[in-house]
Amino acid sequence: MWAPQLRLAKPRDGARLQALLKDFGYAYIGQLDWSNLTPDWILAEAEGELVGAVQVVLSRPLGYVHFLATAPALPHRRKAQLVKALGLQAALTLQSFGAQMAGFFVTHDRKNWKRLLKRRNCKIIGTGHMMAGFLGGPDVVEP
Repeated sequence: MWAPQLRLAKPRDGARLQALLKDFGYAYIGQLDWSNLTPDWILAEAEGELVGAVQVVLSRPLGYVHFLATAPALPHRRKAQLVKALGLQAALTLQSFGAQMAGFFVTHDRKNWKRLLKRRNCKIIGTGHMMAGFLGGPDVVEP
């Protein structure tokens, strides 16, 4: 049975995580320095390969889950298993920290992620645009 191992990220994981996120479609990720990664990321590894990740931002009473990514080459069934495992671990992490609710950012093209969250009793509480800007300078983030 395929069983990826979940763990928190370490600084040395930055380059691999950056590559996974870029492969998944987060194009602007390449403009950031990933050499000092923090353990806010849950990583999934199978057979020595990074196959998935999600960022968990600890906060009370509302925590956040962002940047879900799976390796594009994985078969659909394994992606589904991985998303379920990462989502459950993200929820457990937030609960253990004392968060009472989790907020998710789901892009319009990630309809499967939205459907999964709805099946897990999540509600759409608003719509809008996720925006980002570099700190300490006027540079513009290119999508």
